[in-house]
Amino acid sequence: MDFKDSKTDHRKGSEQDIISLRMTFETNLKFEFHLHENFTVQKIKDELENLSKREFDDEACLVIVLMTHGSNDGLVRAVDENFDKSLLWENFTDERCPSLAGKPRLIFLQTCRGNIHNNGCELGSNSNDPPSSCANNDSDSNESKFKLEKNNFAQLPIDFFVGYATIEGFFSLRVWTGSFFVQVRHKSFLQ
Repeated sequence: MDFKDSKTDHRKGSEQDIISLRMTFETNLKFEFHLHENFTVQKIKDELENLSKREFDDEACLVIVLMTHGSNDGLVRAVDENFDKSLLWENFTDERCPSLAGKPRLIFLQTCRGNIHNNGCELGSNSNDPPSSCANNDSDSNESKFKLEKNNFAQLPIDFFVGYATIEGFFSLRVWTGSFFVQVRHKSFLQ
């Protein structure tokens, strides 16, 4: 994604994630796959509204994947400005998109949700072994910074799944080979 302000970094590894998502959904699962890049907030709104007017009678579900920058205030980034992530699902409720009623709507967000680093844990060779080391970049305990999700997911309409690359307050891990969130899902679909 190419952001209009010079303060927002290019998302290295996104190209690899796109290849993996296309292979997972289009090639392996035979989904109809549409890629949209470098959209403004208005273009995102327009595209989602147009999509919600489509007839989904012959479709089993709807999958939306957003890969962009995010922050700990619940906002995600378009090329021109931040927007609330609820924009991704508000057009697809049973009332606004009746042809999806009773069908899963899966929304995946490959975005950061804060600025706490998580270096992960080295796992033992046996899955029953406890982690041998857990590193933490911050001098304060991450546990004290962890907060439960503030969003009212109890009010999220039925048949929705919203999957995040990380928990609130943390960076999402992404390197030049792609994001861990997308790449692990891609490998799990191949198995």
